[in-house]
Amino acid sequence: RVLFRSKGISDESCNNWFGDDRRRTDKLAECMDCHGFHNDCEFVPYRAHKLKSFKKIESAKENEIETNQDLRSQIVDSLKTNGPLVCKMNHSSKLFDGRNTKFEVYEEKGDQKEDASWFVLSGFDDNFNGKSVFYVTSSFGENIGYYGTFLIETPEGSNPLNILSTCYELTIDPVIINVKGPKPTYRSEEHTSELQ
Repeated sequence: RVLFRSKGISDESCNNWFGDDRRRTDKLAECMDCHGFHNDCEFVPYRAHKLKSFKKIESAKENEIETNQDLRSQIVDSLKTNGPLVCKMNHSSKLFDGRNTKFEVYEEKGDQKEDASWFVLSGFDDNFNGKSVFYVTSSFGENIGYYGTFLIETPEGSNPLNILSTCYELTIDPVIINVKGPKPTYRSEEHTSELQ
């Protein structure tokens, strides 16, 4: 967390994410070139983005259906004007059961939603095969949904998997930071070619 505050969020290709607050992951968010074994990694300069501000999307409506409609409307507007949001979603282990071969609507039946995870709400389609859906991108990797993205159907007035209740609009500072460190050194024998 200290690294994120001081240097910003690194490019996705450098950001190894662990969903465990007990594990210190500061160095894992920096770009490294690991030639050979993992303990033989060297810092590589990278670009980072700092969070300028964030705001929770909330509703003052008292009726549950009106609250869900209001949240949905605000989230769709934010997606159009500001870009992706970070939202918390309740789910079961079924989410991890397999990869899809195309974009499909993810559904869970029953009340067995023992997990809650943070996801990126990355898009909205009001007519995906006749359904209103949000595109949800996972930080768990591309084995969930279709290469890491799945769809959640959100009819007017509903809040499937409680995904609309905890959404944050993020504003990223437009100034990109170049994070520099010691110049990497390479061992030439590890980069030689065996072509004949």
